[in-house]
Amino acid sequence: MFVACPSPPFDATVLRRRLERIVRRGAPVLRLDPGDVRVRVVDAGTMLELGRRHLGKTYATDVLAFPDDARGGDVALCWPVLRAQAEDGPLQEALRLCVHGLCHLAGYDHDEPRRARAMLRLERTILRRGGVPDVVRPYDPAARGRADAGRLRGG
Repeated sequence: MFVACPSPPFDATVLRRRLERIVRRGAPVLRLDPGDVRVRVVDAGTMLELGRRHLGKTYATDVLAFPDDARGGDVALCWPVLRAQAEDGPLQEALRLCVHGLCHLAGYDHDEPRRARAMLRLERTILRRGGVPDVVRPYDPAARGRADAGRLRGG
């Protein structure tokens, strides 16, 4: 497992440890090898370039996942975006987005309601095991149309 975090204004050591712990707890649930998962916390410019190069995105999203041929891959978390959308602090949001990225590495998606429900169940299981509070997500079929689910998230 590899976790790279930018330098201050936040405590990168705490973030790194918490990300490593959520990967160790979550990856096996998804049949991923924690040793083959790499997490990077990046700035908006880096995320914009990754999204443009690999997915044709024209904006910096909060999380991108790039599965590899093994049982792992790369998860990129955009610190400025996740910090701006965090309801209960950037650390908790980073952990939730890391779990979201792990689910994408394992082949899960939220492109249709049935698949979104399956992915959300797994995310919630992993978050519970990691002691991370859950929040409403805009791709949750049960939350569609709710005022508190109006933020658009990437992933």
